[in-house]
Amino acid sequence: MSQNYTVGTVPPPPPPPAMPGYSPLPPGPPADDRRRRWPVVVAAGVVGAVVAAVAAAVITVQARNATTVTAPQAPAPVTVTVPAPTPASPAPLPTAQADRQTCQQGWLATQDPAKAATNALAILPPGAKILDPAVQNNPEWAAAVRRAGEFYQQASDALQAQIAPGSTPVLTQAANTAVKAFHVLGNSYTKFDPISGNAHDIAVKASDQMAALCTRLAP
Repeated sequence: MSQNYTVGTVPPPPPPPAMPGYSPLPPGPPADDRRRRWPVVVAAGVVGAVVAAVAAAVITVQARNATTVTAPQAPAPVTVTVPAPTPASPAPLPTAQADRQTCQQGWLATQDPAKAATNALAILPPGAKILDPAVQNNPEWAAAVRRAGEFYQQASDALQAQIAPGSTPVLTQAANTAVKAFHVLGNSYTKFDPISGNAHDIAVKASDQMAALCTRLAP
């Protein structure tokens, strides 16, 4: 009888030749069915236990994987700070127009606050200085000095807001100096700073220079 073999396998060896005087053993008596059945039962039980153990191990591994694997976190939002655009400088005015604005709308606007500061200080005794202990210890006099300082700061702000671009350079420089002088004077009065005396002298000189320039450039 011919046999088919899978390609790549080695065919089994042929049966040994029959030897003279050799005869196979006769078949034994039939085995008891119960004796042949119990190995099968034991084997089935062993296989069932192995399958159950493998299934339990698989479930345990899957449970561990489910608890250890975490969902990917969303990336943190990126904040981009965009700098504010630099405001464009106003276009310069014609020189004559700019000088008039700086003098007539800027310098003249300092007159009322300056007069209000002088009137506030009129309550002080003749010859009294704002740094005198008697002035600082008197609530009414001290309040008058602080009000005068606030008026001088108002004069500084009024002039600064009206310095027109395109003004004559010397007028622009004098106006900026007057702005700073009024500001320092007002700050020294509100805080009773020892530089108040020098600040007053500087403010007077800056005022005189502005008055002379405006008289000449913006009559």
